[in-house]
Amino acid sequence: MFSYVITIQLKSALATPLHADTIFGHICWAIKFSEGNAALEEFLSQYDNGNPPVILSSAFPHGFLPKPIFKPQLSSSDITFEQIETYKQIKKIQYIPNKYFFDSIPVSESELVKDFKKIEFLRENSYLKTVAGLHNTINRISGTMDEDQALYSSTESWYKENSLFDIFVLTDYDKEKAKNLFVKAFESGFGANKSIGKGIIVVKEISETVFPKKGNRAMALSNFVINNKNDVSNFRYDLFTKFGKLGGDYAITKYPFKKPVIMYKSGSSFDSISEKFTGCLLKNIHSDEKIRHYAYTPVINFNEVDE
Repeated sequence: MFSYVITIQLKSALATPLHADTIFGHICWAIKFSEGNAALEEFLSQYDNGNPPVILSSAFPHGFLPKPIFKPQLSSSDITFEQIETYKQIKKIQYIPNKYFFDSIPVSESELVKDFKKIEFLRENSYLKTVAGLHNTINRISGTMDEDQALYSSTESWYKENSLFDIFVLTDYDKEKAKNLFVKAFESGFGANKSIGKGIIVVKEISETVFPKKGNRAMALSNFVINNKNDVSNFRYDLFTKFGKLGGDYAITKYPFKKPVIMYKSGSSFDSISEKFTGCLLKNIHSDEKIRHYAYTPVINFNEVDE
């Protein structure tokens, strides 16, 4: 499989996080609308046959990757007050420079504490602002607001102007075909509230990349589900519940919601595996058996220092 990094640029606020499963859903609708339903069914059947055509990560700030879940290592015997304060700041950081992975720099919580003043870490308050906005509920019959339950709130994420994000992709497609797939996926907007200007995304660049081949640990690059827990060992993870919602033609049906799915978060780590990805394409997550949920993840090796 080819390994690509697709760099995208945000042109508006987002109402939906840039998670891999949502991006995958946009890809599926792009295939259906541009090539037809038969092409989409053929695309999905390859996952059932054990030959997934596209494995993609969530989107991460350009030049950064999630901070892996490390083994706690900070010693309490000779720790200084300054190290404690730095450690607290490290715990809040979601992303670390991707050179720790691609340059095979040994890393751990203790190493990040040592590097804190030397490395440009991404602090959430420096590039992201999350705001809650109030909206009116319109009665589609009368065309006016109902007196009760007329207001509701939704959360929007505002990033620095023209922020860049990276999506890592494993695929058998050549560079041009892979790029076109993502261009089509994003050309109508991304996520919720597309009709009012949210989720405007432009594909800026696609380039080949080489994932590190060596490392004593591996990290997940998207939220995922493991079919068989024996696939990984020394697993460190965070869980969350995904309440998926359907898009495209299904967004206006009576049942646009998927069943809740418990997933491992990106940044979960485990001992290195020989495969480039893990996970599955979930079935039985909706009353319509044709509907699936993307729960794969690319994995990237890194060297965790065991102090």
